[in-house]
Amino acid sequence: MYVLPVCTDKPERIKQYRSIAMFPECAWCLDEICDDFIHEDKNGEIITLKLPQRRMNDKDLNKERQAILQEEFARFVDLF
Repeated sequence: MYVLPVCTDKPERIKQYRSIAMFPECAWCLDEICDDFIHEDKNGEIITLKLPQRRMNDKDLNKERQAILQEEFARFVDLF
């Protein structure tokens, strides 16, 4: 059995995972793991952004700024 050395370089690890995923059995396993790992909440969202309610850098994180951050976060999640 061949064992890949554990790589601490993230881009290199991703390349290794992608090469492993080229084998159909491994690809199926990875798909199953990912499908079981990702769960939606009651609103159908997979990930949410929770903003602090305290002061940040001497500026209030008011409702308008929170809304802008939430919209940008939602757009980012939709892209990826």
